[in-house]
Amino acid sequence: MHAAQERSEPLSDAHTSRFVDRSDYRSTVNEGLAPIFMSIQFRKGTKRPALQTESAGNSERPLRYRHVWQAVGWFMVAVVIWLSLTPAPPEPPPFLAWDKANHSIAYAGLMYWFWQAFQRHWRWPLFLFVLGVGLEVLQGLGGVRMLEPYDMIANSVGILIGLALAHTFLGTILAKIDALLSRKRGGEGNSG
Repeated sequence: MHAAQERSEPLSDAHTSRFVDRSDYRSTVNEGLAPIFMSIQFRKGTKRPALQTESAGNSERPLRYRHVWQAVGWFMVAVVIWLSLTPAPPEPPPFLAWDKANHSIAYAGLMYWFWQAFQRHWRWPLFLFVLGVGLEVLQGLGGVRMLEPYDMIANSVGILIGLALAHTFLGTILAKIDALLSRKRGGEGNSG
């Protein structure tokens, strides 16, 4: 009976004050997060949000030649795969003789390109990271070339550099080239 009486008694002010503090905290957090959640738009027919991304302060516009830019990106991936797995890759120019710099530059270029040519998503850095690690493992299994953990680190550093570049004013270059080509093609069609 004693335990039942304790449960039925109202909570004292000391007990309820901590809950009031939590609700105040929640409302403060929710007010701060409201603009972020309100900027998420849902795609028609799905429950997955279509995130509005921005690059260097400019909202992202769809690329007219998106398929061309994406094909160039996949060609770049094919070149990196070939360079990574061929038994005797071509010699780099003398100013790029350091192997780790080659890895970083290649993966920075891939990340920078993919971030602009495809929908911006966390899957691209993850894909390139898995690609870099996978290619290094395949090199080790091939017997001709060696698995080098420092190459994996250089690949990862390159991915971070590419992401950083894509979040600067340089991250809009592909969109500007695409818009320029679109205008030129549109101008040719109207004049002829």
